[in-house]
Amino acid sequence: MNTEVCIILDHVAVCRRLLLSLVLIVVPFLPASNLFFRVGFVIAERNLYLPSAGFVMLVALGVQKLARQHFRVSTVFSVHICVLYRMFH
Repeated sequence: MNTEVCIILDHVAVCRRLLLSLVLIVVPFLPASNLFFRVGFVIAERNLYLPSAGFVMLVALGVQKLARQHFRVSTVFSVHICVLYRMFH
């Protein structure tokens, strides 16, 4: 019974993280997008910080899921991400 509870709680935690990352992508972007009403500025970098954080959380969740299913693939993917990071920073 404890195993079932842990699996259910883990699933709930993943769903919460997924929902938070999607909310961080969509909600801050809506006021700056000029979809519902006109605002006086164009989308700038200052308006994309929180959506970027949501995207990074979404990528991290994907890598975590990949790591749980296929360890070798996730290791190669992580090495590629580290190389790309070092190339651009």
